[in-house]
Amino acid sequence: MRQTSKDSTRPAKMKAAKSSLWACVLAFAACACSLLVVGVSGASAGACPNESLRYGYGAHLPDCRAYEQATDVEKDGTNPQSAFKTVQAATNGGGITFFSQAGVPGGDGAAAFPIFLASRTEKGWSTHGLLPPAKAGQYRSSVTGWTPSLTEAFGFETQLGPPFTQPFMMRDTSDQAIQTIATPSEAAYAFAGASSDGRNVFFEARKAILTPEAVAKKFNLYVWDRDTGAISLVGVLPNAACGSPPCTPPGGSFAGPYEWWKNETSRGGANAGFFVQAEHAISTDGQKAYFTAGETGQIYLRENPTSPSAATVQVSASQKTNGTGAGGTDANGPQPAAFVEATPDGSKAFFISHEELTNDANTGSADEGADLYRYEQASGTLTDLAPDLVDAQGAEVKGVLGLSEDGSSVYFVANGDLDGPGPAAKGDCTGNDEGWRGECGLYLWHDGEIHFIAMLNASGNIGESSESDAEDWAPFDTPGGGGDIVNAARVSGYGNVLVFRSQNRLTGYENKGIPQYYRYDAPTGLIDCVSCNPSGEPPVGEPTLQARTSFFGQGNIAGIETRNLSASGDQFFFETPDSLVSGDSNGTADVYEWEADGAGSCDSSAENGGCLYLLSTGTSPDASHLADASASGDEAFLFTDQPLVRQDQDGLVDIYDARVDGGLDSQDPLPVSPCAGEECRSSLLAAPPVSPFAASVTFTGAGNR
Repeated sequence: MRQTSKDSTRPAKMKAAKSSLWACVLAFAACACSLLVVGVSGASAGACPNESLRYGYGAHLPDCRAYEQATDVEKDGTNPQSAFKTVQAATNGGGITFFSQAGVPGGDGAAAFPIFLASRTEKGWSTHGLLPPAKAGQYRSSVTGWTPSLTEAFGFETQLGPPFTQPFMMRDTSDQAIQTIATPSEAAYAFAGASSDGRNVFFEARKAILTPEAVAKKFNLYVWDRDTGAISLVGVLPNAACGSPPCTPPGGSFAGPYEWWKNETSRGGANAGFFVQAEHAISTDGQKAYFTAGETGQIYLRENPTSPSAATVQVSASQKTNGTGAGGTDANGPQPAAFVEATPDGSKAFFISHEELTNDANTGSADEGADLYRYEQASGTLTDLAPDLVDAQGAEVKGVLGLSEDGSSVYFVANGDLDGPGPAAKGDCTGNDEGWRGECGLYLWHDGEIHFIAMLNASGNIGESSESDAEDWAPFDTPGGGGDIVNAARVSGYGNVLVFRSQNRLTGYENKGIPQYYRYDAPTGLIDCVSCNPSGEPPVGEPTLQARTSFFGQGNIAGIETRNLSASGDQFFFETPDSLVSGDSNGTADVYEWEADGAGSCDSSAENGGCLYLLSTGTSPDASHLADASASGDEAFLFTDQPLVRQDQDGLVDIYDARVDGGLDSQDPLPVSPCAGEECRSSLLAAPPVSPFAASVTFTGAGNR
């Protein structure tokens, strides 16, 4: 199931240099990981500290994982569900959001289908509603998003009045305290992001004019200062662009990109479903905000947005001096620029533009192509990461799959042949939300060098059950013609691992055109099919990152990405209808973990370069579905109607946390012992004993690799 990428066929000297370069990048990570592996490996040999809580199906889990029931025992007879943009785990674990079509104890509001947060404390798991409380409004209510840590949630209610208002509110999920951010008479909100401490909250609003300089009837990007309660406009142009600053773009502003997928410059950002949080349009400290001006499609950076010294610089301004346009710029004039991602600290931003913005850029005589640029905040310099002076239209960059946290590695797709000598990799893919066709090359840019990985087939529609590889670089989360669009690619924190989805046959496994998930290891240049059947049996169905179990939900929640790939790149979580291990015998969807050789419990490369583990049971007659995972991968959440701890006796769907070193005594009530001697005299009058957890206690089978 393994293939060597085109880069690994290069001369030994170049390959050695590449390995040495990555060794430097990963030196610290390798040291840290080796300590973790030693601890877990010892535990996996029967020395897990939580061994008493690893019973039944849980006894077969890898990495000393044990099951914890995250949703409450009491659910008013309803099943927790996964709906569009409603399920996400907390970055550091200990929390998971979910959706219900009915009330669940702990909920507040009831003016819309409710969304809940299950949280873990020292006492166990409990559930609270995220909708604004019913007393806050009388008509329409909505959850618009939450921070990645799930410590704050945002939403609004409609108060019919008088006066008629639509307050935008923040809920502290630890103590349920609510703060009102804004109370306009009418508004349409979109949560765009927040600083990691929750002090600066960024949101888009239309209809409401929350500051004097905001643009009427357009979306404007604002920031709320939690300490002072002040609201400031983020979408402000540089002083040099105004006769009398401050001034605002006539088309309004939004976080991150314009809607370049549809070539509509009048809208974008969070309100259009773009992954603005995952793309880090807002830096983690809340001091840098990348936004796009409506209609012009130009990208700007607003620094220190809540301070009196706040300033704006144009990120997409031309730095070309050898062109035939004004001042040596592109002869075709300014073109919109598509923001694709920034580093978490906001120090570097990446975008795609048809305009030639640097002296080495080439996008064709009429700017038919597009180049990928990096902007460095400290110096203000632009770099064309893939200058192609050979192909007539240049690199023809189509999208970005992701980047490392420090911006030293970027994975992207392009039509140009960009990696120098070797077999041609010229592509011809093109398309948008209405459909894609053709093939384009998948590349890695790493510290100034470009490495070819594979050819991807973009043909077909994108969306649920689609085949198009274009889902790897889909920049937004919104219902499409073929179903919900979910970005399919994931990059590890150091950028050394990329997991992507392709319908092409990229290894020895015959996938018969059914898309599979592939893992590219940059230091070695190897590609493994992590979702392929190790037995070689052809696939029954398509593996997915997350399933939708309800067609209801709230569509105005900020676009989110699930964390299927751990930050280290050593664990990948997915679900599939295929039976990939011997213990999977139910013929329906189950949840799997692929783990790299040498990580956690895995001491083998036999299964697609590592080890495959079942996280669901593989025996339930009904499908089990992946919910999400924490950033470290230590917590992996799944939906199942199969009871996995002794307290679960209702037969309803629950969310379980397959947690490293997990398990809770409170969820493991011991069965009532049979009476003996004199105790039996009153047994006929006593209630029947609690049934043992038969499904787990009596489980036998071939085991879970």
